[in-house]
Amino acid sequence: MRTNAKSSSHPLIYINQPKFTQAFENQQVTFVKAIPKTSHAETKNEEEQRSVEQSENKIENGMHKTGFLSKTLDDKLKILTKLPKSIPNLLCELTTKENTYTCTITGYSDEKVTIQLPEDEEEIEIDKDDILSLIIINL
Repeated sequence: MRTNAKSSSHPLIYINQPKFTQAFENQQVTFVKAIPKTSHAETKNEEEQRSVEQSENKIENGMHKTGFLSKTLDDKLKILTKLPKSIPNLLCELTTKENTYTCTITGYSDEKVTIQLPEDEEEIEIDKDDILSLIIINL
């Protein structure tokens, strides 16, 4: 019986385990760029220039900070003629000394403003000096 007790201590099936190699760790490379030392006055000038560029950008893009009604006629015409193509032409009410037009603004120059009436396909030119007000009716 003793021989049976010794044989039971050995495993009955031996499974050969493969040797695994260790996986490589995630190796990231970082770069550090030295920032040149500048005077305090230069950095202030750069910040002022950025804020001026941002404010100019806001005027070109449209109705930020100040409302459309408080803008000058030239700014209103810039906004209405430089809209992205994804935005349809806005319907406006243009008041002159003689008439009030419901129209879309198609173009302008230093002296003339070109408008198009919604029911007509023809374009009308109006003197810029004759315009009293310009209001957006429909967005």
